[in-house]
Amino acid sequence: MSKQESDLQIIRRRKKEDAFAEKQVEELHAAGVTSIINAYGTDDIDRIDRLWWSILTKMIDRYQIK
Repeated sequence: MSKQESDLQIIRRRKKEDAFAEKQVEELHAAGVTSIINAYGTDDIDRIDRLWWSILTKMIDRYQIK
């Protein structure tokens, strides 16, 4: 018999997971933008944005293929 989580436990776990996900998003975004700037020596926000979306799209595509 598996132990079921209470509603309160589920809410707490999800809040903790959401906080972790938010932190990861910030860290990955910062690393990605820094990498783009280092590779292209640009602060052109449109180019950074375009490259960042290209990276995200490729990451999602690779994840879906697996």
